[in-house]
Amino acid sequence: GVGRGDLVGILMERCADHVVALIAINKAGGVFMPLDTAYPAETLQRFAEASGASLCLTQEKWLKNVPEPVRQGRTWVALDGDWPGDLGLDAFRSAETPLPDVAADDLAFMSMSSGTSGAPKGICQTHRASLNAYWHRYIFAPYDGEEREACNVYFIWYVWLPLLKGAAAHVVPDDVIFDPVLFAEFIEQHAINRMTISPSLLERILRTPGLDHAGRL
Repeated sequence: GVGRGDLVGILMERCADHVVALIAINKAGGVFMPLDTAYPAETLQRFAEASGASLCLTQEKWLKNVPEPVRQGRTWVALDGDWPGDLGLDAFRSAETPLPDVAADDLAFMSMSSGTSGAPKGICQTHRASLNAYWHRYIFAPYDGEEREACNVYFIWYVWLPLLKGAAAHVVPDDVIFDPVLFAEFIEQHAINRMTISPSLLERILRTPGLDHAGRL
């Protein structure tokens, strides 16, 4: 039931289903709003109410932590088990429902500010912004070889770039990204050759002894 311009929340960890949710909302013409699973109940309620989102995608393990006031007044869809069948997507596909036309300057996603200076505010970005990021990454800083890009930090920006190029997006799990040993193992195992992370996270990794930084990274 999502249409052009409709706002949809996403409450789940960084994973493949999260990527499915982002793409599905945008393909339906909607605007996605990521909600961090680490948000305390009060923050989650403030963001949900301020945004006006009437639909949220999540998983059962996170839904059970959503306070009752946040559940009321909006629909929560859990992407667990056979969720395509539960949503009747086979029938939807067979109906050949056309996707809406979406313009480059239509909104693509909204993230909520912390509200430290008052009430939380929605920070909106358009589809054109993603294309600008893609252009900067692959036109001005091309990589001569096979792209194996990982993403976690700045997730909603950087997960799009390899997908727009036709490459795989390697999603670093949330329980791996802040563990320098596990993170180095992930980079080595998947032969990642491009990733964007924060300077503070990089410093933490480089200051971790015994990682064989030159060999693994």
